Amino acid sequence: IGKSNNLEPHGSNSLDSCADGMHGSYRRDESIENITISSVGGGNLQAGTMAKVEVTVHAWNDGTEDTADFYYARDAAEPVWEFMKSIEPSTGGLNTISHQYSLPNSTLQAVRVNFRWRGTQGGDTGSCSGMKYDDVDDLVFPVAIASPSSEGFLAETPVVQDSGPPPEPRVFSCQSLSSSKDRCNAASPTCSWKGGQHGCYKKGKS
Repeated sequence: IGKSNNLEPHGSNSLDSCADGMHGSYRRDESIENITISSVGGGNLQAGTMAKVEVTVHAWNDGTEDTADFYYARDAAEPVWEFMKSIEPSTGGLNTISHQYSLPNSTLQAVRVNFRWRGTQGGDTGSCSGMKYDDVDDLVFPVAIASPSSEGFLAETPVVQDSGPPPEPRVFSCQSLSSSKDRCNAASPTCSWKGGQHGCYKKGKS
């Protein structure tokens, strides 16, 4: 609940050095409220079956500038994050967003949700956007592994359920940030704060 700079206990709740951004107020700006994972067919989480990752987030403003990036790691002890999907919230405020994928054949796994304002999926590391208003949380969970059969173990690479092509890159304006000096400065070097009637403007333009 919240971020490490406001309500979240022991934040950032990540398995590595990926950290929450240190800007933003609770229930006004971006935050991850909770993450759950469940078996699509019911019962225990079983390797090779579909699981549903569900996250409740709080989106800033009308939500059009925020994105939730979903990742999984087959080994929570030494996580190597694999990107699954980016999903935009449907509105500002509280949203519940979900994604389904096939569980790999390992006993202790993890999922990550990186909820970001603008920016790019993965940032510099491939799994951590690391910007000022972003929130990241990881969830560790046990999985019942598949039994050997005449056809051998399940394939090591899970099949990720996706729906359609990736979204087109979004173009954000600086003018939309004219009500917030902090947001405008956070969007640097593209945007710059001038204040007054000019507010936030795109660099290179008056």
